[in-house]
Amino acid sequence: MQILLVGKNSSLLNKIPKIPKSWFQIGHKELLDGFLVDPYDVVILFSWAKRKISDNEIIFQLLAKKRVIFISSIAIYSLIVRDQWNNYPLQKSLFEKKYYNNGASIIRVGVLSKSSSGVLAYSDLNQLRKDIIFCLKNLNPKIIDS
Repeated sequence: MQILLVGKNSSLLNKIPKIPKSWFQIGHKELLDGFLVDPYDVVILFSWAKRKISDNEIIFQLLAKKRVIFISSIAIYSLIVRDQWNNYPLQKSLFEKKYYNNGASIIRVGVLSKSSSGVLAYSDLNQLRKDIIFCLKNLNPKIIDS
């Protein structure tokens, strides 16, 4: 199985232990510049265009025919409580729905520091790697809080 990781500059991706070297990594700018995704069976999308939100829509269109694992955030849960001043949770939530409706699995990542006093969900990087592998082995779309 050929796996493409989009988000080579992602601090989250770079912290995950034991990512197989056979998983090819690119940045989302390379994807936007015409990198061919055809040879890859699965795309794991860590990248999120913060400066130009419209790039996220372009990336979605480029990956529309691929099997995708979309790495998201627990930040979307803040929308349950109230409207947010920051557009990030809303945009992540909207793209989660788009990817999931297109057959993607979604993995929501929490904070990486155990010092959140139990208020925010903690994500263990080894568990995140296991969740990614689980999604790779299971074709049916899943939503996982990692």
